[in-house]
Amino acid sequence: MWGGAIAANQAEGAFTADGKKPNTSDVQPYLKGLSNQEIQEIEKEGMTLKQVREHLDDTSHYYPKRHGIDFYHTYEADLELLAEMGFKTFRTSIDWSRIFPNGDEREPNEEALSHYGRMIDKIISLDMEPIITMLHYETPIGITLHYGGWQNKQVIDMFARYGKVLLDRFGGQVKYWIVINQINMIQIEPFLSLALCSDQFENQEEAEYQAVHNQMVASAKIKEYAKELPFDLEIGTMVADGTTYPYSCKPDDVVLAMRHNRMQYFFTDVQFNGVYPKYALNYFAENKLTIEMTAEEKKIAKRKYVGLSRDFLLFLANGR
Repeated sequence: MWGGAIAANQAEGAFTADGKKPNTSDVQPYLKGLSNQEIQEIEKEGMTLKQVREHLDDTSHYYPKRHGIDFYHTYEADLELLAEMGFKTFRTSIDWSRIFPNGDEREPNEEALSHYGRMIDKIISLDMEPIITMLHYETPIGITLHYGGWQNKQVIDMFARYGKVLLDRFGGQVKYWIVINQINMIQIEPFLSLALCSDQFENQEEAEYQAVHNQMVASAKIKEYAKELPFDLEIGTMVADGTTYPYSCKPDDVVLAMRHNRMQYFFTDVQFNGVYPKYALNYFAENKLTIEMTAEEKKIAKRKYVGLSRDFLLFLANGR
């Protein structure tokens, strides 16, 4: 398949349209004059609860993700241009904060579902294969403010409910699904990836690994549900390329790079095989990180949600 990809938070704009509420991307201001390296350092540091609340009410900065290219309203013309270029597939995400604006509602927002239905119909009418991401840095900000982000196990069922709604509604039209974008970006973008604030937890690293564990459990529930549906679905994961190369050929440098890379990519081991690799469990023990994994969660993971013969892995280099 030949095509291109965007995310809802990057392109849609329409910040308050049809009942949408803020997500983690909507509270990131444009910081003029900073280098890319400086911006990356800020992302690694994360965002405090105070900053989140300030950004929600801030009128002094520009928030680019709130505006995008107004794809929410111009998608028909934009998609026609992509088809004119010869695209045969188009990947985008559905914004969780449109379907369940606070994240914890029991019933979805029908206006938003209808919008995405029309968008998917348009993609198909242009002879392009839709690839849909369920979560691409669009966790509702209410999950951060009221639940402490993805480290809270209550979020597992909230996200699973959202995923099931999407599959029920669009499973007959969309064959290819990515559950969570770049699930291995937890140390690089903990706020965007996990909706965690940097001042919420005594042990931030432990909270990050707990949060991504909860994401994998939620994804497993969605995959398990998908297998029960009468659709020909292929559901996969996505990891970002963060490969580290040894500083030199000295054994210590080579081993250090290997250990770093293993912890960059163990997420696919869990998702394809249904178990944590021993080296990841060793890392948790060596660093005194307690990750709560219930017996039921281990059973769900072992039944596998990604990695069956018909499933697919997308590997994105240098993605945002």
